Amino acid sequence: MRIIKGVEYELLTEAVQSSYKEETNGYVLTCEIGVHEGNGSQIMLEEGRKKFQNFHHLGIDPYGNIQAGVSNKVKWNTKKDLIDYLEFHLLEMADTEYMDKYRNGFIIYDEKPHLLNRYTCVHFDGPQRTTDVLREVMFFCHRAHLGTTFCFNDYKRYKMDIIVNLCSVYGFRVLNKGRRRYSLIKEHGATG
Repeated sequence: MRIIKGVEYELLTEAVQSSYKEETNGYVLTCEIGVHEGNGSQIMLEEGRKKFQNFHHLGIDPYGNIQAGVSNKVKWNTKKDLIDYLEFHLLEMADTEYMDKYRNGFIIYDEKPHLLNRYTCVHFDGPQRTTDVLREVMFFCHRAHLGTTFCFNDYKRYKMDIIVNLCSVYGFRVLNKGRRRYSLIKEHGATG
């Protein structure tokens, strides 16, 4: 296993550990927007394996985007590093493409097709403009259940107070706040 370097990954670990799913269709779905080198996804995969059965993790990243500074070499290294995680599904696309294409859910095949459309933990580590994060948050708030956790990276780069207020309307409260990461948990309210 590779050594993960970064700031405040313990807040992401806590977000996965704090998430839960009371009612289940037999599957748990987690997601990271902005996989980059795969550190966040690896943490989510390790913690998800410990906590859940029938667990799947989606990593969403377009890679090859020179403007974002994420090269195809980074993509190949990430694939190599995470190859042993059978629960990992890398989707090479932008967040907007994912939200359009998979708005009804993500299908996995386990003897028969299963539609996974509720997210237990989401790590927002992609676009860092307030409007982009709000769009992502709205998408996932509508697909959250009691016990869903959200973890935001580099939250000081956008207007986190607006995001927290929006999430509170959907029953989320603050779980933890650090220098770089901010996490929320859904404790009440309607789902979907």
